[in-house]
Amino acid sequence: MLLAIDIGNTTIALAAVHRGEVTAVQHMDTPPLLSGGADPRVLVLRLNKALAIFRKKGYIFNKGVLCSVVPKILTVVERTIVKSMGFEPKVVGRDVIVPIKNRYKNPKQVGQDRLVGAYAALRLYGKPLIVIDLGTAITFDVVSTRGEYLGGVIVPGLRLSAESLFLKTALLPKIVLKAPGNIIGKTTEESMLSGLFY
Repeated sequence: MLLAIDIGNTTIALAAVHRGEVTAVQHMDTPPLLSGGADPRVLVLRLNKALAIFRKKGYIFNKGVLCSVVPKILTVVERTIVKSMGFEPKVVGRDVIVPIKNRYKNPKQVGQDRLVGAYAALRLYGKPLIVIDLGTAITFDVVSTRGEYLGGVIVPGLRLSAESLFLKTALLPKIVLKAPGNIIGKTTEESMLSGLFY
């Protein structure tokens, strides 16, 4: 059984993978270690709690793979897996190279998450294609007719956009993200939600 962990800026996803099939998934918020003031023990506790839930459900892992866009979090997660699970996980970009031709001007600048998404979509759906990932940032990644990663577009995600509207304006409120009832908002909150979603 493989433990696959995707470490994003907002969320960490853990998945149990058996014979290429995802059989269970857990999510947790990514703690704000980027600021340097957060205690990494919080992450270790959350991670061990998630691993305990997997164990309770009968999942026994003998290998793992990590993909991360947050280097400080990656280090903590990697050490926790070694200590808690007894094996050293492979890290995408360091131990595992995504097998897709990367046509970025500087290939090292592309996030491993974007390459993994492009490669997975290529394997699942063929070529050419555009892969859209709705995360902290929304990314549009293009795979050519030759199956090569060409690059893409990065725009602020929904949460980031909502936070920006709240922080950078005097009168707009902080809102909870949810699907709006109508495209034409009848309140400030509805109008903001409509703008973010549509």
